[in-house]
Amino acid sequence: MRLLSDFKSMVEDAETIVKLTEEMDSTDVSLLEEAMGIIKELNKSLDRFELTQLLSGPYDKEGAVVYITAGAGGTDAQDWADMLLRMYMRWGEKQRYKTKVVEISNGEEAGIKSATLEIEGRYAYGYISGEKGTHRIVRQSPFNSKGLRQTSFSGVEVMPLLPEEAVGIEIPEEDLDISFTRCLGN
Repeated sequence: MRLLSDFKSMVEDAETIVKLTEEMDSTDVSLLEEAMGIIKELNKSLDRFELTQLLSGPYDKEGAVVYITAGAGGTDAQDWADMLLRMYMRWGEKQRYKTKVVEISNGEEAGIKSATLEIEGRYAYGYISGEKGTHRIVRQSPFNSKGLRQTSFSGVEVMPLLPEEAVGIEIPEEDLDISFTRCLGN
């Protein structure tokens, strides 16, 4: 509530200054500059507020594990998955996050079949969690001898990177069901 009253107060201050300049015969540039300064500060405050609201999920402050898999499209999809991996690594490095490829499975001709990338840093999961889903690219295939347009897909899963001490999960013994089956061939 306090933040809302601060925003309201800033708007009222700017409105008062604008009304004063409208009532005066000569335009006072310093008053208009003061109103502009208040409006700029209000915009910055609103942007910060919006960002904190967007990154307010339970795991948004954590690092991220990004799992990329090549989908339909053969070699082109594997190349697309490799492009996505490089893109996420560069983004992480640009944000000054620690990036590490944990697992990678290379494609036969080019690209990757799958890869797991860890991104460690504050709010890494919050920022990159929107990337989860299926990513599509349509391009002239460098792997097609006819140079035809190819549509390729890659899947991206994003999970929070939780500290090991936070994973203390206990399952009550009565909830455990361990059973065995045996298959006998004839």
